[in-house]
Amino acid sequence: MAQKFSVLALVAAFAVIFVNAGPRFENEYEETFSFECPQDEVINAVYSVHNNKHDDRRYQFDCRQAPSGATPGRCKWSDDYVNKWDEDIMYMCPPNMALAGVRSEFRKKSEDRRMRFKCCKDSNLLTVSCDLTTYRNDFDEELGYKVTNGRIIAGWFSVYSSKKSDRRHKFLECRYRNFD
Repeated sequence: MAQKFSVLALVAAFAVIFVNAGPRFENEYEETFSFECPQDEVINAVYSVHNNKHDDRRYQFDCRQAPSGATPGRCKWSDDYVNKWDEDIMYMCPPNMALAGVRSEFRKKSEDRRMRFKCCKDSNLLTVSCDLTTYRNDFDEELGYKVTNGRIIAGWFSVYSSKKSDRRHKFLECRYRNFD
């Protein structure tokens, strides 16, 4: 009985270590990725780390139910990548839509990523009171961003440095409001 208990304790300890092993990234360095929130959810947080050896970033996203009881079910991907290699990103979702997905490809020659975005809409709500955040990271540093409570991400902006082979990111946050 004691031996069975110690085996179960060992299995439980490994499970805790595995679960708490750190963030689950959507990509390895220098790889393409595609991330989408579950139906009726929007991106709530973005976490990213940069590696100078690869001159690239790994990304992690978190999703949540949209605020104000919204169910943003009608979705649309940007028609193409919103930036060219080594150029800034200045992307805003179409009116009254929230960010719910990100696709990105890496090119070693440019040491940069191109991005596409998925935005979703609840036809009964509109976005209001939008504010652009400050940059949420420095070049070669960790990006840790969580949207302000009660708001959604409606845009993604970044500047590229060829000297650093990295980007700084900031986000457009908005509130949802009924069409009254």
